[in-house]
Amino acid sequence: ERIGRLSIWGKVIGGVAGFALGGPIGALMGAAFGHAVDRSNIKVRWGRNRGPAAVESKQTAFTIAVIVLNQRRTSPDVLFDARLSAVSVESVAPKVETVDPPPGLASNLGRVSITFTEPVNGVNAADLLANGVPAQSVEGGGRTWVFQLNGAPQGKVRLTWAKGHGITDQAQTPNPLRETANSNRWTYTHADDNPPYVKRTNPPAGLTVKSLDAVEVEFSMNVSGVDANDLLINGQPAQSVTKISDSRYRFALTQAPSAEVKISWDLYPEITGTNPFKKTFVPLGWFYRVDANAPPPPRIVISEIMYHPIEEPEFDRRGQPVLDLLEDVHEFIELHNFSRETVTLDNWRISGGIDYAFPAGTTVESGGFLIVAKDPKRLAAIKEYRLAGITVLGPYEGVLSNNGERVSVENDGGNAEDTVRYSAQFPWPIGADSIGAGPKWTGIDPMQYQYRGMSLERINFSLPG
Repeated sequence: ERIGRLSIWGKVIGGVAGFALGGPIGALMGAAFGHAVDRSNIKVRWGRNRGPAAVESKQTAFTIAVIVLNQRRTSPDVLFDARLSAVSVESVAPKVETVDPPPGLASNLGRVSITFTEPVNGVNAADLLANGVPAQSVEGGGRTWVFQLNGAPQGKVRLTWAKGHGITDQAQTPNPLRETANSNRWTYTHADDNPPYVKRTNPPAGLTVKSLDAVEVEFSMNVSGVDANDLLINGQPAQSVTKISDSRYRFALTQAPSAEVKISWDLYPEITGTNPFKKTFVPLGWFYRVDANAPPPPRIVISEIMYHPIEEPEFDRRGQPVLDLLEDVHEFIELHNFSRETVTLDNWRISGGIDYAFPAGTTVESGGFLIVAKDPKRLAAIKEYRLAGITVLGPYEGVLSNNGERVSVENDGGNAEDTVRYSAQFPWPIGADSIGAGPKWTGIDPMQYQYRGMSLERINFSLPG
């Protein structure tokens, strides 16, 4: 037997094809290409009967050749543009490669950026679950996607993927993300990294009261290390302290003060937050005035005003408006009960630029909140406000001025329980006026914040309304 090599057919076929396409020059180029094929590692083993007994191939190679011929003899210029695309067929499923913030302790879980091991398709906001709650929105593409979470709670937050999600890679036969794989699930410990501070007091800071024998303090988070000597009344420590909860404490005063009362803290209190950051308390004080002839302190106060929400025009498929923009229909006012008792709002009303009489039997529990809206149904439908289970009353007559005005809460005696005169001008926060400025100045697309914007939120009740 002997081994023969297919050493001529490549030249013949290449020369004939090249001549048909490009004449003599094409024949030469085709023959040269055929010669390269002839010299490949394809062999034929011949048997004694001079027939092919076996074909050996050490390596299989696929070659694509492109011949470009210029048929215009008047110009030597030629333009050649070729692209080759290949789609791999593979069965490796995409995985979560990195996340930001990384798993573990996190102070801000408003947005989570996820990078996959390869580009993916079919990503929807509802695919990502935070303690079982779907994400609010998602943006991105390719390997990296950013999810906006829907109010992640403090504590343990476990991120998983919804069953039946549509996330796949871009293979010819798409491979789905395996939602049950451990590498595709992770957990955060969500905690406030700010130091604890006094969130509110009872009586409210800055008030003139008839008498003062105790002060109730609510911290912004659960704290430890609270001692009676930490709170100073005109420089003297409190007599005792009673723990109401991990964030609320009642300090009893050593003596009934008179005139102006300064509340301060020891220079080195050992009060710290009990969350994983364990930040030290920020000791800021406040004051009262004690006057036996003072009127009773307010029980209900105005705690938040949304006077200019973002409302951009929207139209349905027929071109009809879906929102009447003649009025800011997503306005609202929030009330808060500062007293230690449940307050019944029979014969109470809100007056000023708007007018609203509370229905008989309306109550606000101690420490509770109540919302009065221009359009309660529309406001409750905005999922970002998370108003499920919260009482939303209304509608009220009139609209809140976008330039500022006086708003009062009147009790059943017709007296002003609390009054706020707000403004859209400095030093009031101008961001509450829609978003403060148009997209030309802010770079913010208002449609991303439709019906929301910013509100005036009262955080320090030692300041007058």
